Amino acid sequence: METTEEYLDRKRKEIALLNKCLARPLYLEPPQSPNDVIEQKFQLTAALRAQHEFGNWRATETSWSHRPCVAGPFEFNYDYQRADLDVNGPSFYEWDEIAADSTVYTSSGMAAITLSCSPRVTSGAKQTS
Repeated sequence: METTEEYLDRKRKEIALLNKCLARPLYLEPPQSPNDVIEQKFQLTAALRAQHEFGNWRATETSWSHRPCVAGPFEFNYDYQRADLDVNGPSFYEWDEIAADSTVYTSSGMAAITLSCSPRVTSGAKQTS
């Protein structure tokens, strides 16, 4: 079983790694308790989210800018809360002659529920439960 000091040492390393992902790392004292670890991870989560949102401010729940969001070779288009998400990009799979020649992207959460209830679902689409 891991001792408290071993736990804190492991968490110090995790926190340091996460902190290095920030353009401007936070000044964080080494955690002295599990509560310190939790607090610092919440701080890092907020800072990482803020950094991401600041750099990608056009990609909101509502695509008000009507410009595609691009990530590598993928382009994402949507209107309200990504329920009508359209993904364009290369396939993740190498197809042989027998397999289908298109990739179907799926969603989860409320967007998936909206999609499954939408009359826009094509008649040839296969739905799974």
